[in-house]
This record gives sequence, C-alpha cells and structure tokens, in this order.
Amino acid sequence: MKYKFSIVILLAALSLVSCGEKIVDYYDFGPETSAPYSIGDYYNENGNCGVVFTVTENGYSGKIVSLVEINESWNSYFDTIRVNTNDEYNGMNNLLIIKKQGPQHKFEAFAWCTSFGRGWYLPAVRELRQIEENLDVINRTLVNHGFQIISKDEYWSSNEYDQDESWAVYIGHNQSSTKKKGSLQLVRAVYAF
Repeated sequence: MKYKFSIVILLAALSLVSCGEKIVDYYDFGPETSAPYSIGDYYNENGNCGVVFTVTENGYSGKIVSLVEINESWNSYFDTIRVNTNDEYNGMNNLLIIKKQGPQHKFEAFAWCTSFGRGWYLPAVRELRQIEENLDVINRTLVNHGFQIISKDEYWSSNEYDQDESWAVYIGHNQSSTKKKGSLQLVRAVYAF
C-alpha cells in the first residue's frame, strides 16, 4: 500500500509539468504537431511546446519561444564575476559557458530556462530580435492558445556586458540596454528543434 501511494503522488507531480513548461495540469496542449512549420505556428512535439519564431526554408528545423515568462534576475547581486557570454546569435553557446562556471543556481534566468528540460536556454540578443520582428504573429498564437502575450518590455538576453551588467532587449521598441545582473527583468526560454 505504501508503494501505491508513492506512485500516485509521483504521477500527480509529473502531470503538473507538460510541454517542457511548469503549467497547471488541467491545460490541454492539444495533439502533437509536426513539421513543416512556419513562423507563428504552435509547436508541440516530444514534450516541448512553444511558438515558432524562426524556421528554415523547408520548415523542418527552427526555434520556438516558451509559452510562459517570469520576472527573474540574470544572477544574484552577490555573484559579480565575468563569464564572457558573448555569442549574440545562439544562446545555447552562452549556456554552455555558464554551465562551466560552477553551480547553475547562481544564474537564475538561465536556471529557469533550463528547468523546462533538455535543450531549453536563455536567448541571445539576436534571437530576441527575431522574436521582436515576429511579435504580432507570435502573440496571436499565444492568445489563441490561452497564454500571456510577449510584452513590449525588457527581456534578459544571455549576453553579458561586463562583470556587473548584462544586455536586456526592449521588445517592441528596437532597443537594447545594459542592466545590473541582480535586477529583475522578464525572461522567456527558447528551444531549437
């Protein structure tokens, strides 16, 4: 009887995490989707859900942005180190640098993105620009599936400026600025398929 109870609790906990996201268990993500994809399409494959914001010409590979967001710090005020996350085009490369720095919990925005599962990461500046370029169609899909739109606000990128500041992109305003790493900014995760 003890084991049955444990299994039920485990299954209940697992049902709270769907599509690589921390979302309540009653949301119906719908049937799995399949390629080819276009920008703005809803993506639901292999437990990963999001909205396509860039795609190859044939529609079989690209990137999605998460269905949810959070206000989070880039890393804590007490951890001012230079990490050299300078790849402006691929946040996954920046994540690999962060992982070499030691315990990932020092980098809260990165940790939140990777909590969605394998392959999720904090986007680089140019990836956020691609999201910005396709904001209307992405937001339409988010609304159609019952999720919060991507705000015209500042979002953390995975790009560092110096030991104290990192780059944030002001979505919808075609601007970037540096912010103190410990300040709270919006965060969306990205996944390459």
